Amino acid sequence: MPHGTLSATFHLTHDCNLRCVYCYTGLKTGAAMSDEVADRAVDFACAEARRADAEHLEIVFFGGEPLLRLDLVCRIADRATAAAAGTRVSFKMSTNGVLLSEEAVRELSRRRVYVSISLDGDPAVHDRQRPDAGGTGPATRLSAAIDRLLAWNPC
Repeated sequence: MPHGTLSATFHLTHDCNLRCVYCYTGLKTGAAMSDEVADRAVDFACAEARRADAEHLEIVFFGGEPLLRLDLVCRIADRATAAAAGTRVSFKMSTNGVLLSEEAVRELSRRRVYVSISLDGDPAVHDRQRPDAGGTGPATRLSAAIDRLLAWNPC
């Protein structure tokens, strides 16, 4: 009888579009997971879920900023959905939200990726804590992204 959840976290990139004052990951190198490594990791996670007779495979997208690799998020979600073979698969992502364009929300919603946006408080606090690479605060852009995301909600 199937039981439990297997959770696999995919670290897609070390790059980020923000320069949070408290970032613990250090210098942004731009290093990213390759398509080949992503494919092998999906195949491994699906095989492990089957081997463990897990009823649920949860894939978590992580970065830096995972939406810098929206293409890879979509590739992984599509491959895992096809390879899950009877195991329920779900997807989660934590993002700073700035890159939640209409296209990104459309692609994520199509794949039913649960999106969590990290916030640091009201707009003034958020902008002070999370400037972009040019030193500009993202609160105004984030507000529009939240509206787009709330228009689609997988729950």
